[in-house]
Amino acid sequence: MLTRTATDITFRNEITKKLETYQTYAEFPFDSNRKRMSMVVGNGKKYYLMCKGADNIMLPRIDFHKEQPGLEKKIEFHLH
Repeated sequence: MLTRTATDITFRNEITKKLETYQTYAEFPFDSNRKRMSMVVGNGKKYYLMCKGADNIMLPRIDFHKEQPGLEKKIEFHLH
């Protein structure tokens, strides 16, 4: 994330290397039960749910595609 205001979030897309700005529609703050925080953002055409949290909470919730074998191991390697 590069900048964040009460209504927008801007970050650099690591794939395209371009800056992207999204409007923030809802925020679910971090709490100790969920061990993560989430935001609903959009650009007028598409909406996304962005989450961040503890790796032991987030990894089991990811649906790793079979088309990308080894991706889960790569992510775990970078976490530790």
